[in-house]
Amino acid sequence: MTTVQSIAQFNKNRESARQEQEEFLSSEEVCEDEPLKGDFSSVKKEFSDQHPEDVVVLPEFGGKYKIVNNIYTPLAKALWEKFKELQGCNPSAILFVKIEEGKKTSCKKPVFMDIGVLSQQWQEIINQMSKRNFTHVIRIYEGNIDKYQQSFEHCLVHLYNEMRKISPDGSLRNYDVQGFTEVISNLKYGWDKPESILPNLIEAGDWLSMKNRQGTLPFGEDRSGENIEAKKF
Repeated sequence: MTTVQSIAQFNKNRESARQEQEEFLSSEEVCEDEPLKGDFSSVKKEFSDQHPEDVVVLPEFGGKYKIVNNIYTPLAKALWEKFKELQGCNPSAILFVKIEEGKKTSCKKPVFMDIGVLSQQWQEIINQMSKRNFTHVIRIYEGNIDKYQQSFEHCLVHLYNEMRKISPDGSLRNYDVQGFTEVISNLKYGWDKPESILPNLIEAGDWLSMKNRQGTLPFGEDRSGENIEAKKF
């Protein structure tokens, strides 16, 4: 599926959602297959493309937790190929789960996406069912995305943030401050508010272009480049 198709599918599949997720903890293992395009000099050799976009065998599933790799894996791969700081992770080994009416909060702020590490138990269970090796899960809280009017462009930055948390050894890293330096330095303060208008991160291709393109869009106060650790959502 192309990025354009992913955008169309993303918009088509925006629906109400619901909270609470299952926790998936620790371990790291990946599969061997045809490698992704890009520089693998800093990535383990076993990191490779297992084509998880078609992992779902029940597309009309009506439960609370929906696997949406068909939408998000192409976007994750596109970000991985554009941004070298993401190349310590394997986008092909991420399971994407949309949580119906998901309205999780953290420190009284809405959570739009979060990432967890799959335990060895869940890796083995999923491998038996899908013949694919997933190491991480990114959960998408659709209720918050709808309530706070997060656009496709917003969600690309949220996706970048979650992928950026994956270290080369598979463990998760914390934000530099209250976000990663690349995001804080190049996006205007309040970029994730409903009224903000963002460029497309994949089309921009790098953070300098992202900053320059955002400067041409209507928004309000330009706080890009500042250390805004004291500011809240």
